[in-house]
Amino acid sequence: SYLVSFLFVEDKKLGMKFIEKSIPFLIFPLFMILNRKNITSKTLTNALNAFIYSNTILALYVWSKILNIGIVEMFEKNDFYHPVFRNIFNDETGIHLPYLGMLFSFAIYIIFIKLIKEKNKQLIFINILCLIILFISIILFSARMAMFALLISIVLFILFKWNLKKTYKIFLIISLSLGALVVTKIE
Repeated sequence: SYLVSFLFVEDKKLGMKFIEKSIPFLIFPLFMILNRKNITSKTLTNALNAFIYSNTILALYVWSKILNIGIVEMFEKNDFYHPVFRNIFNDETGIHLPYLGMLFSFAIYIIFIKLIKEKNKQLIFINILCLIILFISIILFSARMAMFALLISIVLFILFKWNLKKTYKIFLIISLSLGALVVTKIE
């Protein structure tokens, strides 16, 4: 539909820009469907790792801009009517913040599942570091719905997929819920 609508657009330059942004939504699913026999669990693991690390690199890029400006100055200027951190994440990434929050939340969820299964201490350290960077970024640009979706998905994972004693599950869920309550009240 994008290619057909391009024929009727008056501003071809703007139309090409829109197609450039939208083409991954056509190419990636088409690639997955056509190559489903070649996609192994190792390929999927590598793709998820690339997703996690690319999100972390994106967050680190924005953090480098924040640190270059001065984090103390930004905290002094940041308030409800002048959300400095939200603006810098939006300006530097060019991604709508709810979508960026969902990308970071999905990466955190994948890291959470990897940490449960991972045995290599170096990879555990790297994954925890990525998780912290992404989570602090989500808190900083106030993606509350992304944090809420992350909390729900982790709670459901704990309840239905993780083999723990019932008391541990209750403790984890209460801890996560209280943590989420504290984080969403921070201004």
